[in-house]
Amino acid sequence: MKDQATSLRNLVQGKTEYAVSRGAAKPTAAPVKPVFSLSQGSLPSLPGGSAAAPSVPSSTAYPMSSWETLPGASPPVFRPVIRRSGEARIVAVTSGKGGVGKSFVTALAASMMRRVGYHVGILDADVTGPSIPKMFGVSGQIRGTASGAYPLPSDGGIDIMSVNLMLKNEEEPVVWRGPVISGVVKQFWSEIIWQDVDYLFVDMPPGTGDVPLTVFQSLPVDGILVVTSPQELVSMIVKKAVNMANLMKIPILGFIENMAFFRCPDCGKEHHLFGESHLPAIAAQYDLPVLGHIPIDPAIAAACDRGQVETLENHWLDGLMTILQNLKEK
Repeated sequence: MKDQATSLRNLVQGKTEYAVSRGAAKPTAAPVKPVFSLSQGSLPSLPGGSAAAPSVPSSTAYPMSSWETLPGASPPVFRPVIRRSGEARIVAVTSGKGGVGKSFVTALAASMMRRVGYHVGILDADVTGPSIPKMFGVSGQIRGTASGAYPLPSDGGIDIMSVNLMLKNEEEPVVWRGPVISGVVKQFWSEIIWQDVDYLFVDMPPGTGDVPLTVFQSLPVDGILVVTSPQELVSMIVKKAVNMANLMKIPILGFIENMAFFRCPDCGKEHHLFGESHLPAIAAQYDLPVLGHIPIDPAIAAACDRGQVETLENHWLDGLMTILQNLKEK
């Protein structure tokens, strides 16, 4: 435990200091600054190690963020420049609770858009439960430079940034408090060099807590995809996610229902293992479209486990493609 505490202190490097003790009524905090600095030409020493810094031509210089804010404060909308030839569209993929397949839908949507020729990136904002690198079979550590750091590409050419790409051991837990996690997510946006990205998908953590609030306030999000499953309980929680998006005044592109049904391989009949879907009623209530129904299929799980999510034949999200292409044209 002592070694782990030392590692975490080295990570934060005194830039986020908490005075927390047992029995204290309230924690006190110093102003939150960027958790790590890429301007030193190397990545921070996260538990397990750090990445080397290659030399990069000055033409790839990338503006660094310099803001800081107090925990609980509402920072101004921060819109750093993505180095690209066109205008990137940022899509946040959310869910009201965990376990509904939000990360899988993020991976599926990104792979779909990459397959038709767009340059796509994924920002894995689920810092404490990252699964995007595993689905794509991406491993190793990102490389930092004096100008920023580069995401790692998948086999299909999708740029990926995740906290797991900063750890020597991907099984190392990330034991951070909310303000630290929020700071890291901001840096994943502002200090990672997303080059010529057409679409940047943000895999959000579940719920309506610190990180979703940080993303909605700090990134110029163009639209939100809400992922759900058929159960009535999940549908109730989805309404919270919808109401949060409305509160933040960010348009919802539509709903995607995962684990919608199981198709019998023998007779082809569809079975609704979680009961009949409540999503059409919710979508009608909010006047929003249902953009796809993804089945329960062992082949899907097998592809994700092998790191081959890009190889899946995806016809479940055809409605989403049209929405995203229209978003790009705006």
